[in-house]
Amino acid sequence: MQLFTTLAGERECDHGLFLEGFPLVRRPTRNHANIPRLFPLPLDDKDRTGTGRNYLLDLEAGAARAREDGVTKGTLAKQSRSWDIWLEFLERTGHADDPLLEDLDQVGRLRMCGAFMHAKRRGDLGSRRSAQQVLAGTARSALDNVAATFVAHHHPSPIADGLGNVHRDIRRQTSGYKRVDPPREHERALQPVVFRNRLRKARHPRAKARAQLLGGALFWGLRSCEYTYVRPGDRKTRPIQVKDLVFMAGKKVLPHDH
Repeated sequence: MQLFTTLAGERECDHGLFLEGFPLVRRPTRNHANIPRLFPLPLDDKDRTGTGRNYLLDLEAGAARAREDGVTKGTLAKQSRSWDIWLEFLERTGHADDPLLEDLDQVGRLRMCGAFMHAKRRGDLGSRRSAQQVLAGTARSALDNVAATFVAHHHPSPIADGLGNVHRDIRRQTSGYKRVDPPREHERALQPVVFRNRLRKARHPRAKARAQLLGGALFWGLRSCEYTYVRPGDRKTRPIQVKDLVFMAGKKVLPHDH
């Protein structure tokens, strides 16, 4: 089997490399454990000659990297961890040589996915095994990440029905977990009196500016990642910047260098 991948670390130019017999069952290296590679379809023999081959390799490498850049690092990391758990599950159930379940029919793949979600639910898999079962959302998220990896390797989702929706069996299994899950504990929000007290006790101009910014964040219902620093590329949400703020004294707009 021939699969196409991009060389790790190449940024200035896109390059390609053909790897003979590249196994999908391999585990990611330590340096790239959270960056699963997405492989486009292999080239035909007639496309592997001369300048045309090199040109197509370069284009496919760029397209693959663009697809990776279209997903946040957090999403890639979650999919990678879920795939490692999936490989562990296959090894324990005697299917380690068939990670994409190509030897099973649709019903068989669906049964395996249901069993995987239940193993995750019971805490049987992963580095943090526990006798305490996980919530329905956690178990379902792991299965969804595995299904996304199937699709990324140009295979149909193992949990989809004939209409492309999540199969009824998976939806019912998830609902069954939710019925017995404990109620969600919501974090208590700070009361407005806290922010008013911060404004009242602010003495110097910088403290007053911070108190006003906190009050503005509360008024607009912003999440912390939207008004605090986030490293570029880690999230899709763009953090608020100084240029996004308008400072006013009465009805007069103050420049940022005031």
